[in-house]
Amino acid sequence: MKCRRHIETSDLNFNSAKDNCSLPDFKVPFEFRDPYILTGYRCPQLSAWECLLSLFRRTNETINVWSHVVAFAVFVIRSIIVFSQHNPLEDAFVYPLLSFAVGTSAMFFMSSGAHLFNSMSSKIRHVCFFFDYAAISVYAFSVGQAMYFYSRPLGHLLQNMVIVCKTVTSVALPTEPTLPTALPTVGLLAQLVEHCTSIAEERQASMMKFANFVSLFLVCVLVVYAVDGRKHQRHKKRGMERVRSEEAVREIVPKLTRNTHKATDAVSVDVVKADNKATAENKVR
Repeated sequence: MKCRRHIETSDLNFNSAKDNCSLPDFKVPFEFRDPYILTGYRCPQLSAWECLLSLFRRTNETINVWSHVVAFAVFVIRSIIVFSQHNPLEDAFVYPLLSFAVGTSAMFFMSSGAHLFNSMSSKIRHVCFFFDYAAISVYAFSVGQAMYFYSRPLGHLLQNMVIVCKTVTSVALPTEPTLPTALPTVGLLAQLVEHCTSIAEERQASMMKFANFVSLFLVCVLVVYAVDGRKHQRHKKRGMERVRSEEAVREIVPKLTRNTHKATDAVSVDVVKADNKATAENKVR
């Protein structure tokens, strides 16, 4: 695989490995690098056809592309099967599911394209990931539609209260995600108790609520653990910085004191010499 053209820069040299599809990070421009990825980069300035051929070579984007391509194919096939049995044009109940299918398919398609064609140029790289992030936003909106219309509770009072509390705490405590993350578990727990005391036909829904509650509770535990770990690391780092600062001050202060004394002595000597010189001149006169 050859580059369409190459650019000579201080950190870019294609002369030795222009046919290599597994370049180290120091042989590609900075904007094409990913954090902590040291090798496996494709040669920048590839054509669209060369990017397609790189799909069958081992690079640092191979798993990213294939995982999204396979997921896109599976989801499209599954959606075709479902919508062949439930026509969205005839059954309004399928509208949220159609929104979910379109958003998810768009996300997988755009992500696979972004990871596949991001080595064509710097401008195309930015355009690819712009559409990738836009597709992720569309996916979040479409999934929210399905979740709202298919799984929202009939009583909105508790749900609205949890949403308001979560919003207020998220705005008031943007750097403390523990409380905003833990609040939804209260609403899920209340819904779980309500479902467990309902009729037998809703037992399956109760199990789903229980699984949702357990999952979110585990997320809260992990968030609390991560926040506490970061706090401990910050306190430890600040303590070490404080100790280093105190040691530096203890080393600098004596030096400054000695230099100050030397400067004062030198000034005093100069003053005495000036006085003696003035006295001698007065005597001569």
